[in-house]
Amino acid sequence: MAKHDIGSKATRSGIIERIKTLLYIKIEKNIVHVTNKGKMMVEAIKDTAIGSPELTAKWEVYLKGIGEGKKKVKPFVETSKKLAQKLINEAKDQVNSWAINDFIEDRKTEHHLGECPSCGKPVVDKKMIYGCSGYAK
Repeated sequence: MAKHDIGSKATRSGIIERIKTLLYIKIEKNIVHVTNKGKMMVEAIKDTAIGSPELTAKWEVYLKGIGEGKKKVKPFVETSKKLAQKLINEAKDQVNSWAINDFIEDRKTEHHLGECPSCGKPVVDKKMIYGCSGYAK
């Protein structure tokens, strides 16, 4: 982030906490690991404008200009709206090419609370109760 002048020292820790909360990364023994959800997000945005650190850096500069009263808000908002619509359209076209199987598998095991004493399958949070994932639906 510092390399591309994204955020400030004061905001970077908040950004890292946010992507950790969104489960894009996990930190174990002071080592950052990208989760399958994070890999899926990178895959989805890697070839788009929103995935460009250069664009994010330009936004930072423009937003700083707005904060200083040197730039106008309206052009930034209008450009952002157009970009958002473009990204939505691109996502609709590309959604079938995203590799999401690893993410789906993570979601299945994410709430594994232990093993069922009867059959050994994972005990999971079923919203209202904790139950065996092997129990007939």
